[in-house]
Amino acid sequence: MPDTETTETTVPEQFTLYAPDGREYVTTSLAESVRLQMNAGYSDTPPTAVVVDDQPPFDPAEHTVDQVLAFIDEHPDQSAAVLASEAAGKNRTSLVGS
Repeated sequence: MPDTETTETTVPEQFTLYAPDGREYVTTSLAESVRLQMNAGYSDTPPTAVVVDDQPPFDPAEHTVDQVLAFIDEHPDQSAAVLASEAAGKNRTSLVGS
């Protein structure tokens, strides 16, 4: 019986980053991950919803596209969290792109 060697397949580590607008980006390159974080404003932590005036977080799924856009215009500091919530929910291309 011939000797057989077992070949292990290594799966590259994945780095999940979040763009300033809340979109998720996955790369297997550590160098690219560092470059995006240092030069393009990406983060390795997902955006979180911020409570405005003691109100619950804005849920884009409960609003029309125009209402979501108006909220983002009024609260630009929450745009990343709102768009991330939209992408995870209804994912309307008119808000999050293709």
